[in-house]
Amino acid sequence: MNCPSCGTPADQVEQRFCRACGTALTAALAGVEKEPDFGGLWADQDDTAERPAVPGVRPAPPPPPPPPPLTPPPGRPGSPGAMPAGEPAPERNGGAGRRALVVALVVLLAASIGIGGTLLLLGGNDGTVAEDPAASITPTAGVEEPTESADPTEDGTASSTPSPRPSATTTPTAPARFECWDGTMVASAGRCPTINGADGMTWVFPRSDDRSCRRTPGRGNRGFEATCTERVGGGEVEVHYSRWRSWDAMDRNYRDAARRSLQLRPDVHARVVASERADGKVAVWLKDRSAPYSVTIYADSARDAAAVFAQLGIRDRASLAGPGRR
Repeated sequence: MNCPSCGTPADQVEQRFCRACGTALTAALAGVEKEPDFGGLWADQDDTAERPAVPGVRPAPPPPPPPPPLTPPPGRPGSPGAMPAGEPAPERNGGAGRRALVVALVVLLAASIGIGGTLLLLGGNDGTVAEDPAASITPTAGVEEPTESADPTEDGTASSTPSPRPSATTTPTAPARFECWDGTMVASAGRCPTINGADGMTWVFPRSDDRSCRRTPGRGNRGFEATCTERVGGGEVEVHYSRWRSWDAMDRNYRDAARRSLQLRPDVHARVVASERADGKVAVWLKDRSAPYSVTIYADSARDAAAVFAQLGIRDRASLAGPGRR
């Protein structure tokens, strides 16, 4: 039959809607001849097998392939293109709605995961802020990387072979060959320790340790003293040795009391000083400022004092630091 709205003929026996405008064709179904029911005559046969022709019954033509679905145009009921009453309206934008819902759920899930991960990174169970693992890695101090040499090679290109850094060289220590006054061995006399104490007194004045000597602690500016007895011209002469606390105090003490100078040795000062005990009191002290040592000789005359000084064996300046090389 034809469509009552647009006149388009139906192309199927049980077609319910017009292919062109979508108008319902239910009113014309009564005039369409249906294929008779043979009561299951071939029910036990394969539906795909070709049925034999029945006399007086016209075989139905094979159904054409189904056309692509057409979406009927929207419209009011009763107008061309309107869907019949009672028929469910075709779903519009259903797929897009579902996709939007899925996207929203995915966004919410990702946001929840991100917030949870941020909280885990920013704080632990004790409320402390988590450290950045990369920030806790510190370079080893004192380690120097080898620098690449920029010296050109024979073909003109720069060489990338790392050049070794020059190693620090240590100055070889000089052999200890000088013996100091206290027996230590050093490289030179200037490295010997300062002469001091009873041993220092004995080194400068070898006879200050004689059996006739009496050693006492110092008084005032004197740190150490020894009083001995020497014989000259058949008589006894008192000799007094001193180790002063400073060379300047020693030098000032004898210069203030000096009456005249004596030339006994180039490395010492010698002065005749005023004294009520002896007319020939002579004070002798070393010129070396690192050795504040002096000896005072109480003789009857300056001549006798000079003779006593000659036999005392006082160390000269050249051997004062020590005996030197063995």
